[in-house]
Amino acid sequence: MTRDERIIEYLRARGRERPPDGFVSSVMAAIDDPVPSPSPFAAWMPAVAIAAGAAVIAAVALLIGEGPNVGPGPSSITSSPTASAPAEPTIDDLGVALLDAMDVLRDAPGVQGRQQVEIDGTIGSATWFDWRPNGDQAVVTRWDLDVTETGWWMQPDGAPPATGQRIYTNIQANVGDEFFFVAEGGDWQVTARDDRILAMGPGILDKSILPWDPLMGLDPSFPDVSESEARIERDELSDGGVEWRLASKLLGEPAVQRWTIGPGGELRSWTFEREDRSVDPEGDFQANATRGWLQYTITDGDPIEPPNVDAVPDAAAVGAPPDLPLAPPASLEHVEEVATCEHPSGRYRVTLPEGWWTNTAFEHFELGEVPACSYFAPEPFDATSSSLPDHVFPPRVAVTVNYFDGGCIGTYLEMISSREATVDGHPATVSEYTRGANEDDLPGRYEYVVNLAPDVDCETGGRFIVAATDIHMTGDYDQNKALVDQIIESMEVTPP
Repeated sequence: MTRDERIIEYLRARGRERPPDGFVSSVMAAIDDPVPSPSPFAAWMPAVAIAAGAAVIAAVALLIGEGPNVGPGPSSITSSPTASAPAEPTIDDLGVALLDAMDVLRDAPGVQGRQQVEIDGTIGSATWFDWRPNGDQAVVTRWDLDVTETGWWMQPDGAPPATGQRIYTNIQANVGDEFFFVAEGGDWQVTARDDRILAMGPGILDKSILPWDPLMGLDPSFPDVSESEARIERDELSDGGVEWRLASKLLGEPAVQRWTIGPGGELRSWTFEREDRSVDPEGDFQANATRGWLQYTITDGDPIEPPNVDAVPDAAAVGAPPDLPLAPPASLEHVEEVATCEHPSGRYRVTLPEGWWTNTAFEHFELGEVPACSYFAPEPFDATSSSLPDHVFPPRVAVTVNYFDGGCIGTYLEMISSREATVDGHPATVSEYTRGANEDDLPGRYEYVVNLAPDVDCETGGRFIVAATDIHMTGDYDQNKALVDQIIESMEVTPP
């Protein structure tokens, strides 16, 4: 198959029209010129011409739109070269560069990325994704519903009714032959693999969205701006990379798209900005966005593991970083800020540091009934967010206190130190253990075990209060040890 035929075949697969006569040859003449590239992934150079072909054929190099013509052809964008001046970069050059940069990413062992959409600095959605060349991917997207669904942008000086309160998180993954997603009820569902576009970033990597059409990920129906003027610029970056800029107009207002390509030839980022927004009365938040961006990072490409469908869906469990914006606020349904609290058994009562929180009684889907006054934290926390086997306490919790009626207390950890003590007149053991099962491991757990039935064989009638902290809990481990001492010192014990 000739190079011309490969280009036409690619365009046909993308649902594009056949290029005009003479177009392919003109593009191929351009890319036949030597193109310096330090990347070892540039062997796909013939396919790079597809970018230029699709840009003119679809006439969407300026803005997105599956159907409408949203930009002028190359002749209206750049001036013709003269004998005395170098040729200005063209839309063809941009397309060639972007497709080449995407080939570098697609040949990498793995790619992670983020994308975000804003109106006047207010974030409406944030996405993290992890992608592999075989199409496996995990995607986490969060929406602030008060920002994206209230239409506040319709007013020139409008503002959302709230931010950070109603956060909806969607978690999806294509792994192997299966598609994992969180259903409306909040539980994992699994079906046969679904190759739909899960987000703009992986959609470009999967060739479902063209790399010069990233605005398709915002809204596919941007209005026709075919009469607008556009300008393409290319600059070398200090780190050896390149930045491309495409300036045009959207709804009559200036708009700029920028692509940066790293020194290794990989597409590194895309941004879209417009200084002012002309309201699209029929458009949603995305259609009225004033800023959007996408970033890619090459990774080592460790296999993407299927989500644990038996656990509560958790963005962190599929790899999403803790600094991903729009984190849901902690649920206050089962927690309260109190000065003192008493276990429902009546066996102990504690005084908390000022401003601390504890849980009320609730039913956990894995742990069963969780008594009140079991978890302690310096800030509000989601009491229901613990899961097995990785966490038996919720994030943000610094200290736990539990009452065990029946059985013995033991651990697989190696003991580092132990001493005897009394707690409100009752015998207790204060121990520190390693953070692992080896005796030379570093310290990792500190606990009090208060024996409420010292004269009884624990196997037949043991009763214990256990107060503890460990390195997996929130906060500094040594400071949390001091907090355990403080809480124990205030504990009032009522024996059975």
